[in-house]
Amino acid sequence: MEVQSWGLDPIFWSFAKLTIHDILHMGEMANVRGAFSLHGRPVSRAEIVGYIVEVVAKHNRIMYSVDDGSGVISCTQFMNPNVSQQGCKGKLGEVCRIRGTLSKFRGNMEIRIADFSIEKDPNQQTLHWLEALQALVEVYKHPSVIQTECKGNNASQVSK
Repeated sequence: MEVQSWGLDPIFWSFAKLTIHDILHMGEMANVRGAFSLHGRPVSRAEIVGYIVEVVAKHNRIMYSVDDGSGVISCTQFMNPNVSQQGCKGKLGEVCRIRGTLSKFRGNMEIRIADFSIEKDPNQQTLHWLEALQALVEVYKHPSVIQTECKGNNASQVSK
């Protein structure tokens, strides 16, 4: 699929429900910063659910390490300098839901947090796993409709 068509694929703009294993094994799309390939489909945002295993607070950001059972990923929340009383939202051992933008920092995948919430029910992690697996099998592993149409249009243009 051409870069110009990526925005037509709804997965590119949505928070894809993924396991950390899937995120850590995604490859970067050629010549496009911030876009990663999930079975050939462009992904820029993700949603994960897991346990907080490390919290590091710096003056302008908070870094969480999150473990969902398939891997551990670093998630960074940048602080807004115009808002006072910002602090850590999560504590060690809590189950959290993180939605954010995928990026590479010093060669490692990370999530830049857009939305952070603590889950009160630990079963949410299992539910997320099931939803991520279902999405992987039913949606992410299949070529997008846009990708299929682009190939069909190219083939018809060549044959004319």
